[in-house]
Amino acid sequence: MRFSIEKLKLEREDVQEDLRGLKLAPLALRVGDFGCGWGYTTLSLMLELQTFECFGVDRFTKNLVLDVPSIEDVNLQFNELREEVLSNAYPPEEHNIKSEIHQILQNSPFPKFQVGDVVTGDNLPSNLDFIYCKKLLQNIFDGGFNQYHKGDEGVNLAINRIFHAVKQDGVICIVEPAGTNFMPFLEQNGLEMIRCCRIQRNRISGQKRSTIIKEQYLLYHYKKP
Repeated sequence: MRFSIEKLKLEREDVQEDLRGLKLAPLALRVGDFGCGWGYTTLSLMLELQTFECFGVDRFTKNLVLDVPSIEDVNLQFNELREEVLSNAYPPEEHNIKSEIHQILQNSPFPKFQVGDVVTGDNLPSNLDFIYCKKLLQNIFDGGFNQYHKGDEGVNLAINRIFHAVKQDGVICIVEPAGTNFMPFLEQNGLEMIRCCRIQRNRISGQKRSTIIKEQYLLYHYKKP
């Protein structure tokens, strides 16, 4: 599948809203995107935070029906994007998303994608300043991520892994469909709330944002004391 700049723009809009209000120092951050899928949120985080270290982590168990890629699919897509961007000149005054990507590629590598399991803790990056998770905990709770560890047990395991992957005073941003309240799970694992709020946004469908279908989310900002 070819990388979609239009989809990246939409995902970046959501990430911008998710990060609003967080006091994060740019450039020096070591960032993890857990449950990254095709990597659109991962690159959005890298663009927004201007970080040189960004890890996209997922199980990458390919499923065509659910549009779940393999890590080879993701790396191929990003390699093609890299070649396309680097083969063109983007003047600094040309403010568009491709010129921003070009600037990133001149100063640092693209996001690093790796197979990892946030429930079992296998092959997760550590010592992170910031972790972002979108629609991950609900998937774990429902058994879609790991059929052997789901419900309360699966969520508690995942949050414990997240707790140990982020450094002291590190920040965690979790975006989940409104419905299940994950606040008790976060707090019983030793995380401190910065804020929790409900947000509403129009659904991203392919390369467009629906003008009709709206989705409700709970946005959790927490830190590790």
